[in-house]
Amino acid sequence: MYQRNQISNKALSFLSTTDCKAAKFDPLPKIHKPGNPGKPLISSNGSHTEKISLFVYHFIKPLVPQINSYIHDTPDISRKLENIKNRIRSTAIIGIFDVTSLDINIPYAEGIAATYATLSEKVQPCPPISDIKVLIKVLKNNFTFSDKHSLQRRGTAISTSWPVYVKP
Repeated sequence: MYQRNQISNKALSFLSTTDCKAAKFDPLPKIHKPGNPGKPLISSNGSHTEKISLFVYHFIKPLVPQINSYIHDTPDISRKLENIKNRIRSTAIIGIFDVTSLDINIPYAEGIAATYATLSEKVQPCPPISDIKVLIKVLKNNFTFSDKHSLQRRGTAISTSWPVYVKP
């Protein structure tokens, strides 16, 4: 991307990490639930995918609200229902679901395909969507647990870090 003048020196420097460490698996206890079950958490801060994830996130985040099925929060669904209330039959029953562990239950290949389909509908000159697609393929969780190296085989990796802005 840099050689094609599609990212800046700053973005190249940001993406060119040489002092990486393996991501680490740690269960995060859910203290608000009975028995304090652990939520699987892979901390990828400082890993080889951290900055790629941030870079990709920067370009994908604005697209998410444009997806027809996107719901931000409870007030958002209330507004959407209000906008279509004249088209809802009086006999309709509306149900709301609290989805848990969604990210880890999205099959990797299907998640990638859905992301590609959404990206393909958008026009984004720089960096090209084809480059973003290549970077997405790298975002599988490689991690350590009990001094053993593993690869996440199911589900979709959650963003590796809080987003920061890097000018392309």
